[in-house]
Amino acid sequence: MSLHPDADALIRAFLDHPADETPRLVLADWLDDTGRPADAAWAAYIRARSAAARLLPTRYDRAALLREATARAAEITVTLTVPAADFLRAPASFLDLLPADRLAVSLADCVLPAAVVEVVPESVARTCRVVALSPWEDGGVLFLASADPNDAENRQRLEFILNREVVFIRAPADEIDRAIEASYPWDVESIEEALVIFPEDA
Repeated sequence: MSLHPDADALIRAFLDHPADETPRLVLADWLDDTGRPADAAWAAYIRARSAAARLLPTRYDRAALLREATARAAEITVTLTVPAADFLRAPASFLDLLPADRLAVSLADCVLPAAVVEVVPESVARTCRVVALSPWEDGGVLFLASADPNDAENRQRLEFILNREVVFIRAPADEIDRAIEASYPWDVESIEEALVIFPEDA
């Protein structure tokens, strides 16, 4: 993605401190100043997500803020591609910058940590063509790189197998294949035997 030089600098500031809301809010101010409707929608998304993050999950107004962010997300036109190494540092924070369908990662030259790789069994990674982008956290969502983030059937299958909510982040198919080969250098006895079969009637 190539933005205005000022916006590029603000994105770099976010990448340096993804968990800090200040760079995001500074970017939101800059976006509002452009006067473009799509930028205003992006700014509103950032502000709604930031405000929601300050509230307890049980608060009704938090849910309202998240609904507002979702509504504005449809108006955002920009797509941001970042190195997977940057994304891995704070996956959830990226959703406070842009909705998942506006994010993409580059897996080129990225060595996935063992704690991330082990989240997805090799047979599942190969069959579903995904790699993990976040470690296992109790009750947390799993971020997975997928060449087709809109594949609802694949997402449902993975959520059943992994017993976690799954968020797909777009990545090039060839980079996913190379990451799988690099991350799982050992042979499995049989992918058919190792794969947990997704029930047809589920």
